[in-house]
Amino acid sequence: MLTSWLRDLRKVADAAQTSQGRRKRVYVRIPAAAEQCWAMLGMSVKDWVDEEIVDGLIVLSSVKKQTPEQPLVGMDQDLHLAPVVEMCHDTECRVLAGFTTHLNRPQASEATPPMIFAAALNCWAQGVDGFGVCETKATLQCCFGLISPRQAKDG
Repeated sequence: MLTSWLRDLRKVADAAQTSQGRRKRVYVRIPAAAEQCWAMLGMSVKDWVDEEIVDGLIVLSSVKKQTPEQPLVGMDQDLHLAPVVEMCHDTECRVLAGFTTHLNRPQASEATPPMIFAAALNCWAQGVDGFGVCETKATLQCCFGLISPRQAKDG
């Protein structure tokens, strides 16, 4: 059902691209997990990539450190990105790693710039195309403003 909806969304994006003369991209947020986990969630991620339904995948921590008292998703600097990067290798699909800055602790509740930089390096070492800081307070708001090594190399 989700794949069918994404196919419809791809058609809408392609039609808008044709009528507006600007590229319309479709990105999907997925957990940093193995394919079996995606299947349990009803996500046919490999099909989305193989059929070129999506232009990119935003990979966020699959570890929810939320509690009723602490509704924010905590920082996870050790995302396991190998399955996604490998699946998207030699395709046009981009892999973007998302990172939340909240530490889920009473003091020093936000990640420091060196912590964020280290998380970005961890992700890029695994071959992602980009890294962004995502805040998950009310809605997911991501800022993917950093340039990946692949983009820098491609000019």
